[in-house]
Amino acid sequence: MEIDNKVIALIEEHDFSINSYEDGTVELERYTPAGEDWIVNLSFDGTVNGFLEEIWEYYEDFDVDEAVEPLVECRGQRGVPSSIRTLVEDAEWKDSELKSLYDDAFKLKLECGKPRCA
Repeated sequence: MEIDNKVIALIEEHDFSINSYEDGTVELERYTPAGEDWIVNLSFDGTVNGFLEEIWEYYEDFDVDEAVEPLVECRGQRGVPSSIRTLVEDAEWKDSELKSLYDDAFKLKLECGKPRCA
């Protein structure tokens, strides 16, 4: 699958690295302020519209409590911060980053002005 260059530029502007696969799966990866190797798995057709829809769905499904819950038992071990506050702040940062990525993707769609931005 080929990803629109505008989408790649947008993703990179948000400090994510990109891994794309033949089946349409895309992994966005970056480190959080607390040091987590954060991977966002998406599946879209490579277009601006496809990315916009997929990142919106991912953002809408993201839940700070659900992101923190499995880490609470592991805090202080295997690189997980020991502070629950740090875990919550890190998850809130992720939520904010997803929203920012969506907002910028929406702006990109408006700039393209057509259903399939090439």
